[in-house]
Amino acid sequence: MSEFFAGTNTEVGFTGYLEEYFSPLKKVYIIKGTAGSGKSTLLKRLFSGAAEKGYEVHRIRCSSDPSSLDGIILPERGVAVADGTAPHVLEPKHPMVREFLVDVGRFMDESKLSRENILLAAKEKSTHFTRAYGYIKSAVFAERNRASLLSEGLDIQKLYSFANRFYVKNLRGERGNIQYRVANAFTGKGIQVCNPFPKAKRTLFLNGCRGCESVFLDMVKDIALSENQKITLCPHPTDSKRINGIYFHGREVYLTANKQEEGESVNLSRFFIKGYFSSSRTLLKDSGVLVKTAYALAEKELSYASHFHGVLEQNYIPAMDFSMLEGEYIRLLKAVTE
Repeated sequence: MSEFFAGTNTEVGFTGYLEEYFSPLKKVYIIKGTAGSGKSTLLKRLFSGAAEKGYEVHRIRCSSDPSSLDGIILPERGVAVADGTAPHVLEPKHPMVREFLVDVGRFMDESKLSRENILLAAKEKSTHFTRAYGYIKSAVFAERNRASLLSEGLDIQKLYSFANRFYVKNLRGERGNIQYRVANAFTGKGIQVCNPFPKAKRTLFLNGCRGCESVFLDMVKDIALSENQKITLCPHPTDSKRINGIYFHGREVYLTANKQEEGESVNLSRFFIKGYFSSSRTLLKDSGVLVKTAYALAEKELSYASHFHGVLEQNYIPAMDFSMLEGEYIRLLKAVTE
């Protein structure tokens, strides 16, 4: 079973990939509704219902709460169902032809809502997200500066020669298009990991890179793109300008910056010039502390934002008639499977 995140929290705010996920599909059902209106529960039921009917179903997890779902994809049917509310807003471009709206908000009794409590919780949630993105931005910029300094100690020519040989031997496969899958998301509980490529025959993880994994990944990516290879790019969990992994469909090989328990290590330490960093050890150490501190503060703020999202849910739930969702479930399950 393939699963991945709808997006992740980066230095430019929430970066979503639902549009990229759904671009090749024939139909997309977009669920609209408030927090606590049962969108994730409906998606979980649709996942189970479609799986019970024998369909392969991809799960799209929520980057703020990995236990929740933001969407499902049935690749055999070319159909998806997704939560189209903020931050991963989806709007129909071809209404009733390709995209279909599902408004579960119509099952809510407005008279039972506390306007004051909802507005207060929404404001607190927004404030903590804003602070989190500020800390993420600080961490990413510090991390980029550190990586830039470290990359000066790389023998780029030798590394590029190795990247070419490595690509030909291990990665070159079939031609095709580029896809995206978010395998790692930064949340209020730190980095959360999904498995977008359960059918991978080999998983290769980079080791000994000292924070320069993206240099090698970019080299391999550019080589693959020059040959029009069919690849899936995995964005970095916090840096919108970096990738964290590449899946090569022809060879069914996943190359990632993250250490894997069952993967094969690709050690790049030999491409660093010996003794190059002797004069900059203190700077590298201090910048590492800055990165770690900024991420810790961002994680704490995302946790607070998640708390106030829960407060919003608790304010909306009493006004929702959940019995009405049964009809929506039956209708949607039929629409995506028949």
